[in-house]
Amino acid sequence: MRTLVWKLLFIVPSVFLIDFFPWTCHRWFIAIALLLVPILTALLFTTWFFPVLRILPGNTWNVFWIPVLFIFLGLASAPDVGRPPAHWFAFDSHHPDYDRSIDATATIQKSINPELYVAQIQIHAYQVDRNPDRWTEEWVSVVEPDASPFKTALSINDSQLLPGCQMRLRVYGRGVASHPYGGFGEYLKGMRVDSYLRISKKWHVQNTNCPGALRSRLRTRFAGILNTAGLSERSQGMIQGILLGESGWTDKKTQEHARKLGIMHLFAASGLHLGVFYGVFFLPLSLWLGRRHPAALLMPLAPCYFYLWFLGFPVSLSRAFVFLFFIGLQSVVHRKSNRYHHLANSAIVLLLFDPMGFCSLSGYLSFGAVSGILLFFQRIEASLFECKNLALRFLRGQAALTLSATILIAPLLIWTFKAYPFTSHLSNIMLVPITAVLLPPIFLLVGAQLALGIQGPLWIWKPIAWVLHCYLAFMDWLAQYSIYVTYESRWNLALLLAFLSMGLIFLGTLRSPGSRLTRYSTRLAFVIMLLGAGLSWHYHGDFFGELAQIHPRQNSIGISLLQS
Repeated sequence: MRTLVWKLLFIVPSVFLIDFFPWTCHRWFIAIALLLVPILTALLFTTWFFPVLRILPGNTWNVFWIPVLFIFLGLASAPDVGRPPAHWFAFDSHHPDYDRSIDATATIQKSINPELYVAQIQIHAYQVDRNPDRWTEEWVSVVEPDASPFKTALSINDSQLLPGCQMRLRVYGRGVASHPYGGFGEYLKGMRVDSYLRISKKWHVQNTNCPGALRSRLRTRFAGILNTAGLSERSQGMIQGILLGESGWTDKKTQEHARKLGIMHLFAASGLHLGVFYGVFFLPLSLWLGRRHPAALLMPLAPCYFYLWFLGFPVSLSRAFVFLFFIGLQSVVHRKSNRYHHLANSAIVLLLFDPMGFCSLSGYLSFGAVSGILLFFQRIEASLFECKNLALRFLRGQAALTLSATILIAPLLIWTFKAYPFTSHLSNIMLVPITAVLLPPIFLLVGAQLALGIQGPLWIWKPIAWVLHCYLAFMDWLAQYSIYVTYESRWNLALLLAFLSMGLIFLGTLRSPGSRLTRYSTRLAFVIMLLGAGLSWHYHGDFFGELAQIHPRQNSIGISLLQS
């Protein structure tokens, strides 16, 4: 337990510094490491003389790993890029300027969504037309370019760009860079992205050079497989969104209904997807070798790493991969370590290798969801209702799973997006199991076609297409009756009830699973959620939220898109 506390003493301050001081946190980490060495040395000698003060880990010398980790984190979080210069924001979106331009090179680093990327910008010149009254443009550089590159969010009408692609840009006219804002802006700032640029492939890109990498060829073949599989356009977008972990591939109707139902995590790369992908390989190996055999636990990690690489190492999938790796490693070294240590170790590894990705909204949601499951799932499941029927037990498990997964992240979602789907628990109970059943045959079929180079309308896609059609129809039907409430203020009814429910669940942890306190506090949390849905339905206003009806004939409650 003491070792786990010391791990948390490293993780929590690190997250705080990276979140609030992203550009200077590396200096803080080095300073903390140098300050901790004499303090820990003094504490170590004190505990030798006063055993009552023993607060160090079981192996006391392990405490000196803390300053070592801070040094590594300081090196890993040192900024490799600068900030955009002032003339990067010289253009106005309301008044297109064709007499000035910026000559720059953009290198794609990461895909956020189709047609939206994180790119590294290197400015070569800031130019003006020497004589704007003449048709012949005579450009002259008036400002020396900033030598240091910087990052920007790049919006461009090209969904085929991959990490490593370089574009020579001429930013002018309606190509406008601006400062990001809102929840999406906070997400970008966590990655040290201080600008957002909108350009056109036709008017602003002079040339594009993409390396013929394996990932690029595989993604092209993947798109070709779906195009020739005989699927509808909406089903193709759904498969791309699920397998690539980018909800932008889905159509607007699917995105709206997914937000309304609170199932957007199904269209983002998450532990669910990697867990299903891992299970496709683990299940046959476990039947052959045994569930605890090291080969059965470690061999599926190879295709999982390939899937991780194919998606560009998103933080949620990386967290699940590292967690599975520690579980497999435990079977080799035969050292007992509980799931809380596995989760803490996973957080430390991701902090050291991808500190900005870990300290992002995606990282917080991923670790918050799995922490809630590890902490509260068993207690919530034992407190809901008693049953012996297999179907009811499955329903109880799904209800406990969705509640435990959202109990820690609901306040963060409400605070960030000022909206909450009150019927999300019911939607997840019904749609998550269906998605988990759909994923294995799609994984196997797409993987086989990629490996064998097969393209064409195979007959096996027909039943999958029918199931996808039924899935989307069921999702559309559910969306008509979901309660999705938007708020004008961050301090609202949903946030208050989320904290109240969280407090009741935490109160239930004071006793053993199934105890009277745990049962009553968990059930009261459910009652509060239902009360919040009823109050939000009946009242309107800043605190209680707004409900918009976009299908009045069906008497259904509409949805407001989350504006980043």
